[in-house]
Amino acid sequence: MSRECKETVAIGILAIPEGSNGAVSVRCIHKDPELWPDPLTFDPYHHTVEMKAARHPMAFLPSGSGPRNCTGVRFAMLEMTLALAHVIRPFRLLPSQKTQDPLPTVVRTTIMNPLDGVWVKLEPRVQ
Repeated sequence: MSRECKETVAIGILAIPEGSNGAVSVRCIHKDPELWPDPLTFDPYHHTVEMKAARHPMAFLPSGSGPRNCTGVRFAMLEMTLALAHVIRPFRLLPSQKTQDPLPTVVRTTIMNPLDGVWVKLEPRVQ
């Protein structure tokens, strides 16, 4: 990711002049051991709500950030939704022992979310 400096900025003893180009290595951010414990190991628990809250919001940039983020993000989300639908298609989704009725919710921003996730049981469809 590269950006052009729109005005001269001083960071400590370093002066970055207007018009300079700067690059941020997303790969280096994603592999930084100061941000990620054991960064070379795939660990889906790096992305839990608690882990996200404990690190800088720009420590994970798979699609960039801001108004110039990846134009393929919406397409990727659609692909993931379709892949999940394809995987669970042979199953019936039923309430599990952990399913709460009514489902407790919380409004974290402007959208209502399930408080503790949605627990379901998958049962193979009879064919």
